[in-house]
Amino acid sequence: MLFGRVRFLALLAIAVAVATRPLGAQTDMAPAIIAAADPFSALVGKSRPAEARRVGGVQRYAVASDGRVFLVEGKVGRARLKYLCTEGDQRLDCSLDPEAYAEEIFIATGARGPRGDVIYKDASGNVLLRLMSYGGATVFWPGKSNGEAASRSYGEDGALNLPPATWEDARRRAGLAAERLGAIAGGSFVFSIEGAEADPPAPGAAAASSGDATVLADAIVRAAAGMADVARDETGARALRERISKATFVRGVTPKLSLDGKSLIVVYNPSEDAAGRPSSRAVREFLENSL
Repeated sequence: MLFGRVRFLALLAIAVAVATRPLGAQTDMAPAIIAAADPFSALVGKSRPAEARRVGGVQRYAVASDGRVFLVEGKVGRARLKYLCTEGDQRLDCSLDPEAYAEEIFIATGARGPRGDVIYKDASGNVLLRLMSYGGATVFWPGKSNGEAASRSYGEDGALNLPPATWEDARRRAGLAAERLGAIAGGSFVFSIEGAEADPPAPGAAAASSGDATVLADAIVRAAAGMADVARDETGARALRERISKATFVRGVTPKLSLDGKSLIVVYNPSEDAAGRPSSRAVREFLENSL
């Protein structure tokens, strides 16, 4: 009853104001009318911009225990996930290249569970993330076996595509990867870029070839990370030293892995962005099944 009287009096006051305002006055009364008609409208609808509510847009989450951040792009169906580096992060993604972080972009499939949750899995069926129907999340951070609670956060995040990289970046990462892997596994390794990609592109072809360098630079880090995972224990390190001495990167149509003698062949497709190279998990699982 009281709310009804307040609403009636507010509308009456607005009607009087409209009727008595000077002719020609430029007044936009719509917001006031809406606010008066529903005094509680000011409490909702302003929590975040429309872009943040866009279905399939990039969503930001923070781990409850320490504030680590990860990003999700997509919903049910194909999606991408990225676990951001923090200062002192020892993941190879975060420590290999002193010039820039090289966080992996995970290609995932999001499927709705029986309770309305959205569950993201990688190509091998491993759960990466569970978004609860009530708004919470459980994330499986790279290198950790247990799920961790997380909640929505907000920030200005662009699409989850590979950051641009140059041929110089790719060659630098190849040298750094060989050095780091040698230190981890206790052997000598070479990261080789096959064919014309090993040389700087001709001046007229630089712009058209920039995507090649971007995917190649990422493929190098992904291969190094997968090989490093195998070498984390002595058995894996010994197998890697004895069976692999070289990683060779070859441009092709379908991203894949194979062995040629003591060389790991990594095929990448420069036109497919993050989907154009084998993931670090794919590299690790291939080597574990092949060595």
